[in-house]
Amino acid sequence: MPLHNSHPPLLFLLLLLLLPSSLPLSAPIAVSAPIAVSGATGRVGSLVVSSLLASNATVLALVRDPRRVSGQPWADHPSLTVLQADLLKPLPAPVLEALPRVSSLIYCASGFTDASSTSARSRLSRLLRVALRPASSVDAAAVEKLAVAAGPGAHVVMCSSAGVTRPGWSEEKKRSLAGCADIPIVRLNPFKILSLKLSAEDALRALPCRSTVVRPAGLSDAHPSGSRPVLSQGDVAVGRISRKDLAGVLVACARAPDACEGKTFEVLTVPGLPPPTELAPQLAALSREPPGEEAVAASYRLLQQLVPGKALAPERLALGQTYEKLDRGEG
Repeated sequence: MPLHNSHPPLLFLLLLLLLPSSLPLSAPIAVSAPIAVSGATGRVGSLVVSSLLASNATVLALVRDPRRVSGQPWADHPSLTVLQADLLKPLPAPVLEALPRVSSLIYCASGFTDASSTSARSRLSRLLRVALRPASSVDAAAVEKLAVAAGPGAHVVMCSSAGVTRPGWSEEKKRSLAGCADIPIVRLNPFKILSLKLSAEDALRALPCRSTVVRPAGLSDAHPSGSRPVLSQGDVAVGRISRKDLAGVLVACARAPDACEGKTFEVLTVPGLPPPTELAPQLAALSREPPGEEAVAASYRLLQQLVPGKALAPERLALGQTYEKLDRGEG
């Protein structure tokens, strides 16, 4: 019998010896096409840029004020390109030329926070800016403008917010799901900000592009990062997630478009449990179709067990009150 039929070739054996015995499942993978990040100097966007660069991605950072880039730890990174883009104005030529070359676009819209470090004045200022702009000029117009410029081949990952559908629920549904429908931000829906975010989601879904909508629960810098993300659908999630962990979820979506395109989901994190090595399997398990009412009710009952604090009664929260204050009986 010929030697080459009974023994592996010498070159093959050498390759086996040179290869490592195991490869990490989460090894950074270089991406040839850049990934764009809008709002790159924001509190979430800056963390998204850091996470992408740490995983060897080439990043196109879109910023309203380039002067804010100088204070970022990634300001001089060789794999970074910064372009100015005021999303309330027509996109400048350099942005229009660059966006068709990106593989993904991560749109970092603002979220909501229960962090004590966020002053009432700061929160009111953000809400007033929303109130003074027409609905057509906020997130909906901005994300549509960017997605159209990127073209149908790009995968758009939009950071929205949990709770956007709840103001439109029937009174019966609100009563049956009070632990997520009767919380302060939904109860008040100031300046219809949740409704505006839902309009932005709908605008993105109507476009002929691949898209994923991520709805984080309450953003809190005090919440431990490196926690286990819990993904759900049906808009019944109530809880917290750190901005760093949210950035990781957004990047995971950009890295795995086949697992999450066409899907909308909520995310919170549970401290004490480590994040999975890869999020793609959890993303792939989500549905592209809205869940039925029975599935929503089941998710609600499960997620209410993960509400922070001991009272497990988010419907008792007052405006500005944290779960911990609720447990202590403080306003």
